[in-house]
Order: sequence, then C-alpha cells, then structure tokens
Amino acid sequence: MSSVTVHDAIRLALPVSTQIVAGHAGLHRPVSWPVVARGLAPLFTELHGNEFALVSVPALRDIDPPISLPMLIERLISVPISALAIVGHIDGQSIAIAEQANLPLLHLANDVDIRVVDRELQRLISDYDAQVDRRAAQIALELGEQSLAGGGFPAMLALLASRTGRAVAIFSVKGEMLAFHGSSEIKSTLLHIGLTPGTQRVGGIDTWCLPLTAAGHGIGFIVLAGPSLTDADKATVKRAAMALAMELTKTQALSAVEERYRGNFLEQLLAGNLTDPLVLQQRAREIGVDLRKPHVALVFSLPSDQQSQLQSQFVNAIPQLGSTIPWLNHALGVLCFVPADVANSSEKQIVQLVLHDVQAYFPTVRATYGRVALSPSDWVRSQTEAELTQKLLRTHTQPVLGYAEIGVYQLLLPLVNNTDAMVFYHQHLGALLDYEREQHGELLQTLEAFFDCNGNLARTAEAIHVHRNTLLYRLSRISQICHVDLDNTETRLSLWLAIKLHRLVGNRPTDSL
Repeated sequence: MSSVTVHDAIRLALPVSTQIVAGHAGLHRPVSWPVVARGLAPLFTELHGNEFALVSVPALRDIDPPISLPMLIERLISVPISALAIVGHIDGQSIAIAEQANLPLLHLANDVDIRVVDRELQRLISDYDAQVDRRAAQIALELGEQSLAGGGFPAMLALLASRTGRAVAIFSVKGEMLAFHGSSEIKSTLLHIGLTPGTQRVGGIDTWCLPLTAAGHGIGFIVLAGPSLTDADKATVKRAAMALAMELTKTQALSAVEERYRGNFLEQLLAGNLTDPLVLQQRAREIGVDLRKPHVALVFSLPSDQQSQLQSQFVNAIPQLGSTIPWLNHALGVLCFVPADVANSSEKQIVQLVLHDVQAYFPTVRATYGRVALSPSDWVRSQTEAELTQKLLRTHTQPVLGYAEIGVYQLLLPLVNNTDAMVFYHQHLGALLDYEREQHGELLQTLEAFFDCNGNLARTAEAIHVHRNTLLYRLSRISQICHVDLDNTETRLSLWLAIKLHRLVGNRPTDSL
C-alpha cells in the first residue's frame, strides 16, 4: 500500500470541482483512511489520526445537540486529522481556524455524493496504482471528447494541466513548440529543452518528455513540467498520449491542406487566373491574407541538397506568421509574400521579422526580396525582382539582398541571357579573360579594384597590396591586351559594365557590388 498524501487524494480521488479554501501548507500530510460523518452524535466513532474526514454541513444541524462547523474543526484539529472536505457553506471563522492550524479545508460542490468520494478514497489508499490508472483513463477519455468537440490543443492541454497541476507542451518532431498551457516563465524555459524521452531538469524545472506516435512513426512530443513530478503524472500523460497523438495527426493533416490551399491561391494569383476582384478578395480572406496591405516578395534558398528540407519545414520556421503569409515551393527554394503592417515601411523593414525567424530556423539560408507591391497586380513584378536578385546572390557573400540595393544590376540582371549583352561582354573583356586563364595572372582583379576605387591609384595599390609601380605596369598590360585606352571615359564605362556582367556570369564570389 503506497503512502497517500492529501495532495494525492485531491488529484486522484476527489471531484475536479474541489476547491482548497484553507491549509495549503498541509497538503503533503499522509492520509490513513477516509471517514464519513454520521447523522448522529458522535459524528465519528473512532479517530486514530491522519484520517481524511468528509462532512455535510446540513447534517451538523440535524444531530442532537447541534454542532457548529468551527467547533467541529477545532475538535478534529486536536486528533489530528489530515484533511476535512465539506459539502455546504464554509464560513469565514472556519476557514481562519483551519488556516491557522495548516489543516487542508476542502469545499465540495453541493451535488457531490460523499459516499462516492469515500469509495474513491478507499480505492486510492487500498490500491494506489489501480486508482492512478483509473483516473488516468478517465482523463484520457475526457481528452478524446474534447478533441471530438473541436476544442483542439488549447482545450485539451488546459484540461490536462488542470488535472495534473503541471505545465504541458506539445512539440513537433523537429522541436517546434506547437501548443502550451502553463506559466510564461515555464514556456520560456521549455523553448530550450532537448527533446530526449524521459526525465530531465531544465532551468531548475523538472520535466518529463514522452514521444507521440502514429502508425508506428514519431510525430511529436509531449512535455510535462513542474516541481516534483510523480509516477501518477507520468501515468496520466501515457494514457493521454493516444488522444494527443490523434489530435496532432489531425492538426498536421489540416495544416497540410491549408498550406496546399494557400499555395494554390498564390499560384493562381501569379498566373493571372484570379481576374475577378470579388473572387480574389474572397479567396484571400479565406486564408487570412489582407490584400489591402502592401506586400513584398521574398525568396529563400539553400544549397540543393538542403532545399527539400527548407521546403518541407518552412512553415515551422514561421509559426506565428504563417497564417498571414502566402507561400509556395519554388524552383529556387521558397517564395512568399510578406505584408506591411506599418504604413510607409521600407522593403527591409517589412521582411525583417520573417527573415529573423527563418534565419533562426535555417542559419545558412540566403534570401532576396523585391520592391514593395502596393496591390496584387504588382506581386508578379516584386516576385521577378526577388528572383533576379537571387542570381546575383549566388555570386555574392551577403546572405540577404534586396532588389532596391543592387544598383546597376537592376539593368544588367535581365540581360544575362541576352545575346547582344554577351557579345558586348566578350568584346570588351574576352581577351583579358583568355589571358588570365593561360597565365593565371591577377590583371582582372587589378582592373576590378581600379574601378572600385574610382580610378584612384593610391587607393587601388593599397587595396590589392602592391607597389604603385606594379599597379601602373599591370594597368599598362591591361591596355595592351584589351587594345584600349584606360584614360578614355567611354572605354572605362564599357569595361566597368563588362566587369559587372562578369560578376553575374563568371560565378566568382565577391564582397561588393
């Protein structure tokens, strides 16, 4: 027979509606056995100490002679009993007496049958494990009913937290917190938990983690957190796991449908298939997108071997924002449109929050964004700008780049596959590129630095770490190889544009635009 405390009795035998009105300090007192007040004097025939007394206030008035509740409490304190549960009104004097003696004083609802409570307490004390299992099964049944009623995780976790007195969290298999019920302090702590099944102490808080499975596959985790977790807590969570796993499966399936619907909306809009303004607005409202707000196209990319991970887990990177941001898988990675929540915001300000969340989830992700689209008719333009900027990002060291920041490349990017542009590129830079491949020289780097330094010889020599005379010799060789006069303004402009094109087609990283 396990040692049962008042706290155990409240959680595992008493009705959920039970209220503790006094004596919190005595909740860890041991309970020997329940005793029910009789309808005649003496109310209790034999008391040996540590009993859990059950009393109906109306019955106190029916005995001869009548006894007041404060007087009864004082007598029971002298025994002493472990706790007193009352059906009926509890006056302030009774509460004060119980509080002073640290006697747990519990209020039971008027419709509670004391005989049922007595039976549940006897079961708990006689066979603790069996009672734990019965109560856990009851909670699991209630959780299933909550799920069927459409309460979802908010209602289910609130129920589980109220039954256990612990904070409860649901995590995805990737570690994202999907739902939580408890204090904000515990929530902040659990955001850093390692999801290893079993018991661990995190930030001074005891936690217990259990995998959630469906069809033999892990789909997430449930974490219970609070002081001094008990076997009863764990048994309850184990029983609840099936109902929670079913809810998680349902939630994930619904989320997948919503994602497909959201992506379909975006595909239709960008393809120009949603021409009716009323239909467009209705479809947007259905997925939570406010087309009245300006939007900015944002393209995220990762190396090809990680791109599928980016596409499958992108929604997990923006859990707080996903319902307002339409997105879809894209040839370059993921394309999304971010709404401007503040009027007159710049592109960088609009995308900042989404960038922060996605970069925190995918540290190596790279992103480009277009200019603000004031209406849906401008979304394709913003998308095109973000896509074009991705071409430049591939040869650039910055992880994030906006179309408005790339200067002359706004003109050059659309010309990458243009025949005339490539003829121009090879006409002005071809001979120098051939020389560099044969000699493995540094003339192209020198010419780039020369233009980056606006033709200033001292700054150019310092930038490439050579003597001024060496720089002059290299510039002379460039003039000879390319058959150009570097003092001619038109020649400089042509070579500068050719070098800009080289940065797009030459696949060589650079630190500056």
